[in-house]
Amino acid sequence: MSIRSFGGGALALVVCAQPIQAQTLESRIGDVENGVVTMTVPSRPGVCGDGRTFMAHRTADGATSFWGSWSERRLELDCVEGPLRVELDVRSGRVRTVDVFVGPDARNRRGTQLGDVDGQEAVDFLLDRIDEPDEDGVQRVMRVAVLADGVRVARRILAIAGDRDQRDMVRERALRSVLEPAEEEGVDGVTELLTRIAGDGSERSNLRERATRVLGEAPGGDAELRALYDELDRRDLRERTIRVVAESRAAANVGWLQDIARDERESKEIRERAIRVLGGDFETTAFLRDLYPELSDVDLRDRVVRVVGEDRSAAADEWLLEIVMDRSERGALRERAIRVLGERGSDEAMMEVYSAVDHRDLKERIVRIVAEGDATAARAWLAGIATDPEEPSDVRERAIRLLGESRGTSTLELAALYDEIDRRPLRERLLRVLGERDDEDAVDKLIAVAESEDERSLRERALRLLAESSHERGRDYGIGRLRGAP
Repeated sequence: MSIRSFGGGALALVVCAQPIQAQTLESRIGDVENGVVTMTVPSRPGVCGDGRTFMAHRTADGATSFWGSWSERRLELDCVEGPLRVELDVRSGRVRTVDVFVGPDARNRRGTQLGDVDGQEAVDFLLDRIDEPDEDGVQRVMRVAVLADGVRVARRILAIAGDRDQRDMVRERALRSVLEPAEEEGVDGVTELLTRIAGDGSERSNLRERATRVLGEAPGGDAELRALYDELDRRDLRERTIRVVAESRAAANVGWLQDIARDERESKEIRERAIRVLGGDFETTAFLRDLYPELSDVDLRDRVVRVVGEDRSAAADEWLLEIVMDRSERGALRERAIRVLGERGSDEAMMEVYSAVDHRDLKERIVRIVAEGDATAARAWLAGIATDPEEPSDVRERAIRLLGESRGTSTLELAALYDEIDRRPLRERLLRVLGERDDEDAVDKLIAVAESEDERSLRERALRLLAESSHERGRDYGIGRLRGAP
């Protein structure tokens, strides 16, 4: 009897134990209809985190990828290597959200704890359920896929990226994630898929742009993009292709971009983008200076001037000065060259340019640029412009206004200018500047003008400014005179 009982019990134990041993990850998680499931997955070497707010992956070649809220200091002090702790929120049997952490386990454990799980099984389960989580969850699934140790995921991610039945944001995240595992696992077909998506007018624009970006990161991707360019039917994708190709400094890319900049069949916006990357990424401003006379569009010429202005060489300075001095050039372009020179040069250089400029608007632009420096020499130069009868009246007026706005110009200096100025409109402008100062020296000068100025309109202007003044003495004087008080 006892033997039978033992035998039956043993048999029962064996029968009960086998389903537990054979239970898959999917069935274990499937047992949780609603709740939180946590599992631990082996991570690659160099994966670390603080257990709460950030993760990082430091590769053997020194590259580092980050997720979450991090800083260099926290990376050094708080980034602890360890496995991936994957937390799934299951609702009605579906994975709704996914969280992943690395580092010290500071969170309160909750729900079902599965413990250590084989990395390949965990990744396969998550990729099988890629259509269930929200957007953040999809991003974290892909993070687990590329950070789990000893797994092969490239073919699965590649298939997801090409599956037109998947949600766009799932495919886009797969496109972002496929390149590195495919290179490591030696999986072919990535370049072909990226090229197909980028060139397919029936695909969504965000997927085509993402494919373009990723293709630029692939070995030989820049050549594929150059070949694909003419087939692209959208201007934004052409512009994105230019920007991506420009990230590689290969000689073939430089020549290709130069051809686009020259091509009058291209849209202005595309040619402008090519000009910008040629100057910024390739520093080929000598080519742009040679291209400038060939350009008939003023906006493209303006862009060349601005791009060349980023080149701090003496050759660029000389070329910009030639634009300024060229009387046959459009005024807007000469003014742009002046502004560019003003941003990179000294007040003295601008003053020299001024003496060689013939156009009133250009003179005014230089006056404004010099005034921005607010140096003593600059203010003295502006005073000379203001009092020079040979200068255009509106330029002299601009100089007066700028001197009045300068904190470095004293009211006494402004008052002294009044007697050196020969024209009534300019004197009136100076009276208004003094009225805005509203201090003792300004009041003294306005009273002197009201009492001794030969020009009646100027005397009346001085009185009105005094009467409107917040300065008590000046206001009383002005109001009293206007009312006829002795």
